[in-house]
Amino acid sequence: MKSMIERLTARLGVGLHAVSLRERALVSILFLIGVMYLTLLLFDWSQSARNEAVEARATHAQVIRERDARVRGSIFGRVEEELEQLRADAFLGETYAIARLTAESTIETLATAAGVQSLRVSGTLSPETSSPLQVHLIAVQGRFDWDIYIAFLAKLSQLEQSVAIVGAGAELSGATSFQLSLRVLVAESR
Repeated sequence: MKSMIERLTARLGVGLHAVSLRERALVSILFLIGVMYLTLLLFDWSQSARNEAVEARATHAQVIRERDARVRGSIFGRVEEELEQLRADAFLGETYAIARLTAESTIETLATAAGVQSLRVSGTLSPETSSPLQVHLIAVQGRFDWDIYIAFLAKLSQLEQSVAIVGAGAELSGATSFQLSLRVLVAESR
């Protein structure tokens, strides 16, 4: 400790022989008080930095949770909106079976109104699912005549419900006939 005091007094330009023992003790005490003050100041700064880091982590975690909630909410909201749009395009019934029969009956009515002869409409059974919408395939067969065929397609395009043609074929040898494979959505009415 004395060597540190000696170096300090040498830098200040004061020789040790001119400083009394009481003054050296006072300088030593002041130096120790300064060191203790700096230690406490650094400790306080360290605690403040640690507390700010904890608050920053908590704020970051909260922001991430809020962002995830917004993303989930917006995704589920969009899915719900799109599901409602699909329901608006579906054939509805009290049960899925009734909705399928409604779709088949509607297609048969349109084909008959268009003048299709030798008409056969049949649906393929789709397995029951817990989905709010189901896809139902309907096969339409009848005697082929261009005018009647075009009229039937025009009537299909005017339906409020969504009808997609997934396959088309024609038998042109012998008795000419056509076959359409249609995909429709069916849903239970609420």
